[in-house]
Amino acid sequence: MKVYATVKSLGRRKPQFVKKEIILASVPYTLREFLTALVTINVEKFNETGVDEPIFPYLTSDEIESSSQTGKIGFGVKDNDRKVNVKQAVSTSLIAFQDGLYKVFINEKEQEDLEDEIQLIDGAEIVFIKMTMLAGRMW
Repeated sequence: MKVYATVKSLGRRKPQFVKKEIILASVPYTLREFLTALVTINVEKFNETGVDEPIFPYLTSDEIESSSQTGKIGFGVKDNDRKVNVKQAVSTSLIAFQDGLYKVFINEKEQEDLEDEIQLIDGAEIVFIKMTMLAGRMW
């Protein structure tokens, strides 16, 4: 199943990324199952990559332009080889949802409970809205 996700933040007008394609191995029936599958996919992808050691770290003009659209310009280098624990990452994600740190909308309908049944169809659009803003010193 193929779905499309967008991440937005309260403090920004533009989304962090626009319609990122996500391929799910099976159809989730609850929000908990969907978030678990999504976190698992991302952790496995992260864990598969090794430590990057570029010989000459630099960014091309195209890479800078592309990165500026997401709001972060960096080398995209992974500094250490520690693996992320899938169960801990899933738990953290579910707790963050329950604590209201982010909202999930599937085809413009807010998902309010992890155990609610969801109707996820091929090509569905999912929007994640981060409810926290950066904290820091005012002066």
